[in-house]
Amino acid sequence: MHPKYGRLLSAWFVLCGALLTLAGTGLILATFDRPQPQWFGLHLLGFALMLAGYRVWPRALPAAPVAPLLTPLPETIVPEIGVAASPPRAAHFRPALRAARLCLLLGMAGELTGGGVLASRDLSELRALQTRGVTINAQIIGRERLPDDAPGGYVTYAYSVGPVRQRVAVHNEFYLARDEFAKAYTGKPLPITYLPDAPATHRRSRVRAARFAATCWHWAGTGLAGLLALGLPFAFLERRYQPLLALAREGTAASGTVTARQDVTRQGRLIGVAVAYEFVRLDGASQTGAGRVPPRVGVGLRVGASLPLLYD
Repeated sequence: MHPKYGRLLSAWFVLCGALLTLAGTGLILATFDRPQPQWFGLHLLGFALMLAGYRVWPRALPAAPVAPLLTPLPETIVPEIGVAASPPRAAHFRPALRAARLCLLLGMAGELTGGGVLASRDLSELRALQTRGVTINAQIIGRERLPDDAPGGYVTYAYSVGPVRQRVAVHNEFYLARDEFAKAYTGKPLPITYLPDAPATHRRSRVRAARFAATCWHWAGTGLAGLLALGLPFAFLERRYQPLLALAREGTAASGTVTARQDVTRQGRLIGVAVAYEFVRLDGASQTGAGRVPPRVGVGLRVGASLPLLYD
């Protein structure tokens, strides 16, 4: 694969993965009352695509003729001003990486905001039902027919409250596993607790203090899982690339000398040049290093050639 196309494909994988991760998280929150396993799969698929994107453009280098090599700076950070410029230099992440970071940050902000609103509404309703709720029997009025291989199905129920001329009818549905679904026959009574001043606000069965506490823990766990699902990929990006960005902006410029080189190929195509080098620090100490440079830079490098570099 040509290096240019490898970078484009990598950027495409990273961007699509970030968007799928963000979409999966949003759909999980939007269908929280009716969990859909495919949304979790969508989120994991996005994360897998992001990881694949970082491997499409190869970074693994041969051990010979030099020691294990450093992560290549030119492939991950674009310096807009040459290394000889005085720090701080104008350097930034490539567009795909910036888009991935932005999507993950927006996802975490959306998860906190949306999850906080849903949790606050749910817990406030539960508290009101616990203190002022009235418990009556609703009635199951329908069931969603199940395919033979389905793990469960949805049951529809209804109830009505209030004076005859001002009676309010409410219906809703909920999910049951196959064993429980078989017992939920049409006409079966179903205890529910509703608010007299807002009859549509209700929960199945009685609402007690233990249920309120369990719901608090449930929302806390859901929020933590959402933050981890988005925060871990973000932390991975930051841990891997922020040190390189800091080096590009604030690193000390030096001129090294190439002491060894080796072409890095894949399927017969040149994808980089592995080089070993030595240079003298500002304090007069000599230091050696190794890394990989892109083909456009490495083709002209020979042993003894000068190599501009940055060190911290």
